[in-house]
Amino acid sequence: MSKVLIAVLLIFSFTFSSRAFELRCEEDILIGPEETIDEYFIAVADTIEIKGEIDGDFIGIGRYIRCEGVIEDDVTAIAQDIDIKGDIGDSLRAAAETIKTDAHIKGDLIALGKSVKLFENSIAEGDAIIAGEEVEIDGKILQNLKVYGKKIKIKGGIAKDVKARGDRIILFPGARIGGDLTYTCANEIEIRGDAQVIGETVWKKPAIKPKRVIGGKTYVRRLITKSLLTLPLLLIGLILIGITPRQIRMTMESMYKSPGKSLGFGFIFFACVPVAAAILFATIIGIPLALITLLIYFGALYVSKLFAGMFIAMRVFHLQEKPGKGPLVLALIAGAVIVVILSTIPRAGGFIGLLLILFGLGGLVVSRWKTFALAREKGLI
Repeated sequence: MSKVLIAVLLIFSFTFSSRAFELRCEEDILIGPEETIDEYFIAVADTIEIKGEIDGDFIGIGRYIRCEGVIEDDVTAIAQDIDIKGDIGDSLRAAAETIKTDAHIKGDLIALGKSVKLFENSIAEGDAIIAGEEVEIDGKILQNLKVYGKKIKIKGGIAKDVKARGDRIILFPGARIGGDLTYTCANEIEIRGDAQVIGETVWKKPAIKPKRVIGGKTYVRRLITKSLLTLPLLLIGLILIGITPRQIRMTMESMYKSPGKSLGFGFIFFACVPVAAAILFATIIGIPLALITLLIYFGALYVSKLFAGMFIAMRVFHLQEKPGKGPLVLALIAGAVIVVILSTIPRAGGFIGLLLILFGLGGLVVSRWKTFALAREKGLI
């Protein structure tokens, strides 16, 4: 699985340029203040810190990404926590739980996260698209802004038009919108102090969707359907337990020791593989590899819930310390029941199901990565 992840990143990198690139996959990566990378740089690590200079695009995937140096071209970052400072020569694309930037971005800005904050000295010379649960903009955006969030705070300046959608939108004193403001919100925007909107302000109230009531019969029918669809998974799980019980326990251990990393790498794998496969399909020579990649991808997606359910069952019923295949079979059956119940909860079932897929998928990726790293240390590959 780790080899596939590396291959995906390599393929993804070719979309940026035909120039040479450097790929590093390590526990922690530091580019020191005196270090310069004269190539496009791809980094996969738990912690990535850049204090030097990158003369090309930068792709970073990890848990923590910090950048205080200079990057001459685009930055693409996926992590749990992202903190970008310094100068970005082109666009910044970031997805994380927490995104903070105090950078000078000479291109566009795309930021997707739970919490997104642009500090006072931050500048985005192009357009900006920002989405998060809580969004705070203290800096300057020199073109248009599209922003989506539950709570949106604008304290800085946006040179042109703003389109906003949120539960609460606030313009703080000193904020300035040079163009039109169009916002969708149940409540009227709060404009405080000397905050200004130079153009027209348009308020759109969100459409009220009728509540969908799920009856008892509908829920029971859905529960039965999910249970029937889980039966093939049980068969696959029994086969895997019979063939590779040690690998399954390694996966459970990875999920227990590194739950955040498992969830993060699950998201990375979930998001990046289809992109890589689409790129491969665009080339005739890459079609066979694309098909193999998608086969592995959908196979991993299919069994990922199974591993997540087994992990929960092993922790709930304290089966992790018991040796042999018997406890694994019990965890398999109990985990399947848990997955069915959780994924059929009204309204929240779909989201919970996605989290289970990402968590199980990440556990597979992390455990295979550790196996690959161990084999490489022993000189087996």
